Amino acid sequence: MVTAPATTVACAMSSAAVVRVVAHDLLQTPGMPVKSAVFFQWLNTMGKETTSTVGQTTTKDGKKVPPPKKGMVKTLIGLVGTLLLLIMALIAYVVLFVYKPEPKVLKKTGLISTTVLFRHGARAPVDIKNDTMLQQFPNGPGEVTEIGLENTYKLGRFLGKRYVDGGFLRSPPLSKQLYFRSRSNNRCLICGGLVGSAMWSSDSDPHFTPIPLYAQEKNDMILTHRDNCALEKTRLSKKCGRDPPSMDNWSEYEGFVYECIGLDKETNLFKDKDDFARVEGLIQADQNGITMPKWFVDNRKEIYKIYNKLYDFIVGVNEFHQPAVLRLKQGVFMQTLLDNLQKQYDEYKDTGQVAKRKFTAYSTQDWLIMAFLEALGASTAALDGTMPQYNALIIVELSESEGGTGIVEVFYKANHEAELKDITSSVRGCSKSPCPLATFVGCCDDYKVKDSKQDCDAST
Repeated sequence: MVTAPATTVACAMSSAAVVRVVAHDLLQTPGMPVKSAVFFQWLNTMGKETTSTVGQTTTKDGKKVPPPKKGMVKTLIGLVGTLLLLIMALIAYVVLFVYKPEPKVLKKTGLISTTVLFRHGARAPVDIKNDTMLQQFPNGPGEVTEIGLENTYKLGRFLGKRYVDGGFLRSPPLSKQLYFRSRSNNRCLICGGLVGSAMWSSDSDPHFTPIPLYAQEKNDMILTHRDNCALEKTRLSKKCGRDPPSMDNWSEYEGFVYECIGLDKETNLFKDKDDFARVEGLIQADQNGITMPKWFVDNRKEIYKIYNKLYDFIVGVNEFHQPAVLRLKQGVFMQTLLDNLQKQYDEYKDTGQVAKRKFTAYSTQDWLIMAFLEALGASTAALDGTMPQYNALIIVELSESEGGTGIVEVFYKANHEAELKDITSSVRGCSKSPCPLATFVGCCDDYKVKDSKQDCDAST
């Protein structure tokens, strides 16, 4: 229940009480003229228990107070009128500038469309240097592991229970309702297909259901970004005093950034950038349940903290937040999503439905999820300074409110086991959940772009 603030209640004091307080204070003023003192003494008796006779007023304790003269009565009327005007002005100020009623919560009547963005399942390290490690990852370097496949299937079942069992999508699947899109690497393609199939599976009968899956095509920037851009080279060369290596050798690139941004001075766990270059592989092994050496176990928290900070810089998030970098990383995806939401709602208003692709799923990687959440303004609410886990999931649902307007909700699920968390109110400009569609599509003008070439070519 919304209640008025204490200031408003204070304004409801009777004018007589206010006048009495003022009169009492004035009586204490040194050097008060005798006539004025008599007037204010009489004024101070207002509202007290009194008895009256002709020509005088007597209080309960027997003190006689002479009546005011006619001039004093006029002064009293003027004073009371002034006080009433002040009280009315104060009430108006409180109502207009202090009192803030809670915004009305929009209630949804039906789901119109859904867009999901998820990270692939657990994978092997990309750089495996010995046969012992290779034996622990029989699917090969960089490929999805058995644990990754199992948990990705569970993610698909979660989506199936929400959208297939709930009746939003037809069973068996109707291809025109769906659009599954994947990065063109094995781990994303495999996980995209597995999630789609699992949506139409069941816990008792995990059968395979084919769904159409579209891969990234040449010059397609929705799920990737331009490489070797002047923006990123200049960003590092200005900070480090030398040019960075190519991202093609990712471990070497991470080692360079590690020294460049001074992380080597924040820890003594790694002697140099070459020693740090193996951290990514160690973290992948740890996240796959491999038994780790004692030094890693003892320093796990510090290792993850250092690596998270390195990745924050590369993606341009948290303390390294930079709109130009975020546009480069996820600007095309953001533009595509916001445009699609508006088009889908316009179609729904015209025809009563979204005829094609009312469920869109993107199989992608951690950096895009990080960049997108940061651009939305919801990174802290979802990640709290960490990196997205395997099978992390973002859901964007478009619905219609009871008032006939478009509304949007954004949810985050940290992994295949985590609870779904509503992060809508953290989106830029959205103070409540659901968020009006008009507000949501205007949330991120500084972070969306149709073509990232201009940002790529920029030298900061």
